[in-house]
Amino acid sequence: MPTDGRRAGDGDRVMTREDIAWAARSILAESGVEGVTVRAVARRVGVSAPAFYRHYDSRESLLRHIAAEICRARTEGLAAAAEHGFIAVAKCYRNWAVGSRHEYVLLFARGVAEDAARRFASVLTAPLARLWRARPFPAPADAEIGLELRGQLARHRDWLADPDLPIGVVLVLLTSWIRVHSLVAMEAAHPAGGGQRFAREIADIAACLGAG
Repeated sequence: MPTDGRRAGDGDRVMTREDIAWAARSILAESGVEGVTVRAVARRVGVSAPAFYRHYDSRESLLRHIAAEICRARTEGLAAAAEHGFIAVAKCYRNWAVGSRHEYVLLFARGVAEDAARRFASVLTAPLARLWRARPFPAPADAEIGLELRGQLARHRDWLADPDLPIGVVLVLLTSWIRVHSLVAMEAAHPAGGGQRFAREIADIAACLGAG
């Protein structure tokens, strides 16, 4: 981890992109996205604000870089949890969002590159896809799904790069994770009592799909 004490010759500060990203993430954790300004980051690193622009074009480019770093790190953590099934990865997702609320807000507000977003989404849906392949749970037949929605689900299945999943199963995966994400987003914004609601909802989803 970079420190503010790293200097070179005559007391000039040696600043790298990693220094800036570290400073910005520490400010993000303390003050949220609004606190991550060029002036605040430069002050934290120990340089003048103009020096910032030798490494990032703008505050927005820095925030996008941080969002990409967060996405990569969280994808790795969620992938490890996903090995233990749907409940484990859902709890890991919730614990991150509630415990690192400003990271969660930044990631979903700024977004990331499509490949990174696909990996993130695939990690979340993989346990239920594996479960269906091992012990198929009830899912609507293609004919029971409206034509327009069927096309949207087929495109999402292609985006997830899991072409063997029936359209109805994709619908179950997405609706299950919409339920999870909605609860997590609510709890991240209003923490009081959210943990109990989350536990009940996850237990209900798991019971319906045989994922307990």
